[in-house]
Amino acid sequence: MFSNRAFGWKLAGALALVLALGAASAAGGRFINPAPWRCLAQPARWDGTRLWIPSARILSAGPDSFVLETEGLPFEVRGRAAVAPGDVVGVSGTFDAAGPHLRLREWRKGSGLRGWRRIAEAVSFVVLALILLNFLRHFACRPALARAEGVD
Repeated sequence: MFSNRAFGWKLAGALALVLALGAASAAGGRFINPAPWRCLAQPARWDGTRLWIPSARILSAGPDSFVLETEGLPFEVRGRAAVAPGDVVGVSGTFDAAGPHLRLREWRKGSGLRGWRRIAEAVSFVVLALILLNFLRHFACRPALARAEGVD
């Protein structure tokens, strides 16, 4: 199982398994936390579903509700929150088909560290590239070297 025999097939099988599991997770995730546009398109189907919107910009705010823009669509949220137009917030709550709107359960203001997040992601990619290069340097498949030493 761990030999280099049929290495290409084993690698292709492992990559296919990773892709299949990723696709299955993406398909299952659509029903765990549906996209807001799905809720607005089929309100009766998603009535009572817990919904999480990680980041959206406030379009307008009132004392007991506010409207946010998510995926280019306005989405009404009912509940008290200290927000103003232009703020970026994350909200979670229960979708109500009668509005349709979201009954607010929790909310948080978006952090002002957006630029720092991009820097952290860039550094992470550089570290990943260095790890992969180091891995390839130490574990390269060199059959010609094995034949030169008399090992097959």
